[in-house]
Amino acid sequence: MIPLHLGLAVLAMTFAPQPAVSSSLVGRPVSPAWSGEGVARVAPGAPAPARTGQAPRRGSSASGPMPVRRVQRLLDAAPIIVCGTVVSVTEEGDATLATARDGYRIWPVSVDRSQAAPAAPRLNKYGTSDLYAVGVLRARVAVAATLKGAPLAWGDSVDVEFYDAVGGSSLWKWFDVGEHGVFFLDAENRVADLHYPFLPIAAGLPVPPADLSPQGAVEWLTVQSLRPDTPEPVLASCVEAVIDLGLKEAVAPLRTVVAADDAAIAGDGLWGLVALGDASAVPAAVDFLLNPLEGMKMQHIRLDSAIVMLGDPSLVPAVQPLLASPDRMLRGTALQVLRRMNNPVILPAVVPLLADPDQWVRYQAMMTLAHVTGRDNPEWTVAWPEFQKNPSYYLDKWSNWWETEGKAAYNTTAQSPK
Repeated sequence: MIPLHLGLAVLAMTFAPQPAVSSSLVGRPVSPAWSGEGVARVAPGAPAPARTGQAPRRGSSASGPMPVRRVQRLLDAAPIIVCGTVVSVTEEGDATLATARDGYRIWPVSVDRSQAAPAAPRLNKYGTSDLYAVGVLRARVAVAATLKGAPLAWGDSVDVEFYDAVGGSSLWKWFDVGEHGVFFLDAENRVADLHYPFLPIAAGLPVPPADLSPQGAVEWLTVQSLRPDTPEPVLASCVEAVIDLGLKEAVAPLRTVVAADDAAIAGDGLWGLVALGDASAVPAAVDFLLNPLEGMKMQHIRLDSAIVMLGDPSLVPAVQPLLASPDRMLRGTALQVLRRMNNPVILPAVVPLLADPDQWVRYQAMMTLAHVTGRDNPEWTVAWPEFQKNPSYYLDKWSNWWETEGKAAYNTTAQSPK
């Protein structure tokens, strides 16, 4: 296991693309030394190893939504919040890391540099102090401005401690040279959340208004990053954050993002709009899912996770086309959404899925019928494991009910949405 050191430079609250040239902070020019030009990428004598085959980073933007309200919790709990740009990578050494966790985050507690591996590793034990064999990272931050915490003078630097690797594999997220972001730190200048060390933001942003609170400044930077020209991984993280924070002011820039020619960028914009409750985006989101493009897997996962939370009955016509998707997961998503909408108008379209080729979809159809008709009780529904033991019993029961009672009761007042 090779530990690494990491260097950051906080660029006077202005994040120019690499190589940056100049900007300003309250009228003061930024030194070119902090623009990324001429800054050592690795510390002398400590070359950074190549990082290959690692899991996606930046929160959970590559694997679906982050735990709800994670950014908000970090804004509330982190005593230090700074913005900056990664400018170098250095190494320090191996150690044993003790951590604590709750239902939303995992944070460092102590590091024993005299012991490179714990005698009895405890991994991922909720509610306990876990022990990990890690490499210690030292992030050097040249601070031009601090969003939260004791402000440092312009150009001062501070070291931020970070960790990597258990048994030679990547455990937490890495920073890459040139990344711009908001970094959440604890009182000892360590990342406040090991699974969410920073929030990437777009390059070239202006200074936030001086009268903003720390939370207001982070929200402002995040919304300002919602641009069609923002790199997709950064954009996805910012969309994730505005969803987490419930920022309705993000709707207008997200609509601009949706108009991008890049399908991945547009898909991220649709994800944000649907998750923030913009009903006008739902038809386009459904069309995006029904017409998949190569390389859009993550956009589909994110959109699916947003659509499944819809509950407005007026959106039934927009969502119903998903029932005809060749993708079993989308058919299942549609049934779950229609169940949440609880509108009997969808029953004639749901009944045929009792004979769907996929058993999980058949189960979702049964559960949707039961919920909408007020029959979600043991007589008409069972849990998935029990259903698998004798699915035909329940499916036949529901089919018979529709033919003998349901069709007459619901077809008279309900029409399939067009």
